[in-house]
Amino acid sequence: MATKPDLVPRCDVHADRSMIKHFGTAREKVSGAVTTIVIWQCPVEGCRQTFHGGRGYYDAASTYRPGRPRRCTSHKEPMIVQAHGDGFTYVCPVDGCDYTEPLAPKAAGKKGE
Repeated sequence: MATKPDLVPRCDVHADRSMIKHFGTAREKVSGAVTTIVIWQCPVEGCRQTFHGGRGYYDAASTYRPGRPRRCTSHKEPMIVQAHGDGFTYVCPVDGCDYTEPLAPKAAGKKGE
């Protein structure tokens, strides 16, 4: 599935901040093949929120993840926080999909960068 072009996740805790892209590697357990992965991290000092396209949002320093990531009802992909109107919302990252869900009030803040 193609993703929407130029999609940059915002932190689901600090929605007024765009996350920063980082590259890493992962080794496939069975074949041993190494692949490049992209993760996004919140730039707010002390925030460990991370986004990965396969996992959704999570706290990078915690092995416990309460709840499940929000996923598109059609595509089952983890949803991404984006600016929308005067606030923020979760959007499906799949190109052509317009499914959205409201962002929880904990992450509401002024629209920023």
